[in-house]
Amino acid sequence: MSSDDQIRPELESTAVGLREHLETQLRAFSQQALRVAAEERERAVQAAIEAGKAEVRAQAEGHVAQIRAAAQKHADEVKRAAEAQIAELRKSLEELRAHAQQQLDAARRAAQTDVEQAYAERDKARVDLQTAAAEIDKARADVDTARGEANRAHANAEAARAEADLARAEGDAVRAEAEAARVDRDAARVEVDAARADAAAARAEAEAARTDAEAARAETQSARADAQKAHAEAHSALAEVEVARAAANANVEERIAEAVARVHRDVDRSELSRVARLIDALRSLDGAHGISSVLDGLVECAGQEVDRAAMLVVKGEKLIGWRLAGFAADGPPAKSINLTVEEAGLAGVVLQTGAAVSRLAHDDHGPVSPTFASNTTDRDAMALPVVVGGEVVAVLYADSPSVDGIAADPEWPATLEVLVRHGSRVLEAITVLQAAGLALPEPMARGSHMAVSTAVQHVIGCPE
Repeated sequence: MSSDDQIRPELESTAVGLREHLETQLRAFSQQALRVAAEERERAVQAAIEAGKAEVRAQAEGHVAQIRAAAQKHADEVKRAAEAQIAELRKSLEELRAHAQQQLDAARRAAQTDVEQAYAERDKARVDLQTAAAEIDKARADVDTARGEANRAHANAEAARAEADLARAEGDAVRAEAEAARVDRDAARVEVDAARADAAAARAEAEAARTDAEAARAETQSARADAQKAHAEAHSALAEVEVARAAANANVEERIAEAVARVHRDVDRSELSRVARLIDALRSLDGAHGISSVLDGLVECAGQEVDRAAMLVVKGEKLIGWRLAGFAADGPPAKSINLTVEEAGLAGVVLQTGAAVSRLAHDDHGPVSPTFASNTTDRDAMALPVVVGGEVVAVLYADSPSVDGIAADPEWPATLEVLVRHGSRVLEAITVLQAAGLALPEPMARGSHMAVSTAVQHVIGCPE
């Protein structure tokens, strides 16, 4: 056997042992390398996780800071909007007071008419008084006539006395003749007796004249009594006229007071109703949970203030119908309205300028009403922009009847402007919250609304 054959088994045995030893060490080294790699990988993952956490935390803090800044900005805008709304409410109150003053002036004019009627009645009473005075003058003329008759009776009595004196003179002449011609004594005595009889007759006539004078004096007294009675009746009629005039003046004052009180009650009731509707409208807009509910709420609230209202949303260079309120049922539906700027009229001008535009009834100048709002010659119309982030996103159109240039409710433009401005702020807040991925706030509680309503009533001076 050769040495190679002897060495080969040993070499092979050594090689096998060496191979097993190397494989064992290699296996141990591989396990150790895998363990080290796993630990390194775990440390790298942990470091990556920590770095990711730090980055996410930094980004979250940045987002929170942005959200806080946006919320603070929105709060400031809401505060400014509230102050503007309070100022607008005060302005509306001043306009309402001016309207109340006009109504009060009208009531005063009506009361002045009543006063003039009372004065006419007083003048009629004066005419009656003058008639009574004429009757008094007539009575005085009758008294003067009676006095004239009494004077004539007195003249007749004087004539009777003159005739009696003449008869006495004739008797004296007869006596003289009897003394001169005693021869004719018997005849003279007869003549004297006849003269005495004539004198007696004259005395009787004088007594009759005196009796007539007394009767005339009695008639004069009666006429004077009648005149005094007529004077007393005239005074009584004058007193009744004064009483009637005092009653008429009191009635006029009472009517004026009632008219003033009625105007104040109507104005206070109308003003309080308007403010209550405005508060309810603002409340409904604050409780909206989406853009569509805000737009619908604006149309519904506007429909309570005017005869017709329409919401048009902006789509490119056109205005698309969103919702109508108060329009005829046979008119075009809201979703079918698709207007260019020219066809939109007032609304198109609002889209171009970003400012509210109005048009009075029978106004042939300036922008016209939209094509879907027909028969607007006797209506006051207005279009207002709904603005979000400085851009017009929708336009609210409204119109209301006008009679002889006087609107049925002259305060609705100011009310709609407050509603649209508040709706724009609510849309901006919803847009910011949706962009930040935050939930919309819950609607304000009922008690809070009552507190706001009470505060507004206190500001405008209305009773609770």
